[in-house]
Amino acid sequence: MSAKVWVLLVLVAFVMAGNGLIVPILPIYGETFSSSATLVGMLITIFGVARLAANYPTGLVYRRMGPAALMAFGNGLLMAGAVGAALATDLHLLLFCRLVQGLGSGIFLTTMGVVVARQSRAGSRGRFMALYQAAIFVGAGLGPAVGGFIAEHFGIAAPFWAYAVVSAAAMCVSLTVRRENEENSPASAPSAPPMILAGSVLRANLFVSFVSGFVRTAALWQLIPLLAATRFSMGFDKIGLAVTVTSLANVVILPLSGWIVDRFGWRLLPSLASFGFAGALAIIAFGRAEWEFWLGVALAGVFGGLIGPATSTALVELTAPEALPAAMGIQRTAADFGFVAGPVAVGILADSAFGSEGTGMLVNIALLLMSGSAWFFAARGASSSARV
Repeated sequence: MSAKVWVLLVLVAFVMAGNGLIVPILPIYGETFSSSATLVGMLITIFGVARLAANYPTGLVYRRMGPAALMAFGNGLLMAGAVGAALATDLHLLLFCRLVQGLGSGIFLTTMGVVVARQSRAGSRGRFMALYQAAIFVGAGLGPAVGGFIAEHFGIAAPFWAYAVVSAAAMCVSLTVRRENEENSPASAPSAPPMILAGSVLRANLFVSFVSGFVRTAALWQLIPLLAATRFSMGFDKIGLAVTVTSLANVVILPLSGWIVDRFGWRLLPSLASFGFAGALAIIAFGRAEWEFWLGVALAGVFGGLIGPATSTALVELTAPEALPAAMGIQRTAADFGFVAGPVAVGILADSAFGSEGTGMLVNIALLLMSGSAWFFAARGASSSARV
């Protein structure tokens, strides 16, 4: 693997670590401006909504603007939003800064996904996409710990200033990528909108991406902590450990996932992993012993990490090169839509007459079984040489 690719992977890990810096302090920081729990919660939601809105347009302008300009612009928005948040005097300004950061994050991650995909080659593409996702998870996992340390020793606004520094550095590095990565992508050539709905596998890809995003926030980040607290009376330390175990299992399994895709192809892995993921959530939902909870949490991380490289590889191999940026934007939009919709849907369900953590888990299990089945039937007989 070339040094150029490693620079890209370090860059995405660096930016994701910057995103994670403010995770431990964001709700508390918001409460210094308002006592409204709904408005404080919007600090998280508005970021996801803005990122969702930026994904597809970024894919459409990718070839016209070039990857370096887009990555630099995205990091510039992240930096400007971080500075504005650090200097914010009211919650409305803070919300606007989070919206700006969401746009920047969507632009950067969509562009970076295309750049990494275009560096891959047949026979090693699964490992490339696995390493890309591992870089995202590693950065996102390290950021909160560093951000908490910075806030504890330098004040609650300090992580935003650190975020600004990280984004400025990433913006400078992004500009150096242009010379090597824009040679085969003329700035004057428009990016054609992909006919993403023309193939059954690509339609299933969007569904699987949506469900993966939905389950990550609704089950792993929302319902599992609640189950840990209500069923096993776990404290914050054990609840945090449960989330960490899932993330670590994701990172550990990703290299194996990439190897499986390169060795056996992408056709069966997403469906098998989705079924396994559903089984892991069933162990958590119906298990009554604490060891069953920890087993389910670990297996959820393992099976969750097996899905991404296969779906990303399928997208690259089934999409014409000129349509790949827009296709990547659509895939990220589907995943981010699930990411944003998950907590909202589970919250509405919890407020209904049938609401409970167990019911919410059943919804997530059903979605995984549906997406796994959709992929299985779509991938049967699909030709890896077919392109849209």
